[in-house]
Amino acid sequence: MTPRPDPQVPAKAKRRSFTADFKMKVLAEYEAAPEGERGKVLRRYGLHSSHIVDWRRSRDAGAAAGLAKKWQAASAT
Repeated sequence: MTPRPDPQVPAKAKRRSFTADFKMKVLAEYEAAPEGERGKVLRRYGLHSSHIVDWRRSRDAGAAAGLAKKWQAASAT
């Protein structure tokens, strides 16, 4: 008999962080995809449309530095 997995949920999930290069790559792939295929890109990377909205907004504002995590700079001080 195989042991059952622990049913407890971890206390706090670890947030994922994405590099600016990754964000730009995904944005380019997402925007190049036909209208009906964009969901596949999101599912492939395990992302939500809100990621794309935020990353696109940062990119369009000309804030390449904004594509990096905002709190990394704040926590470095």
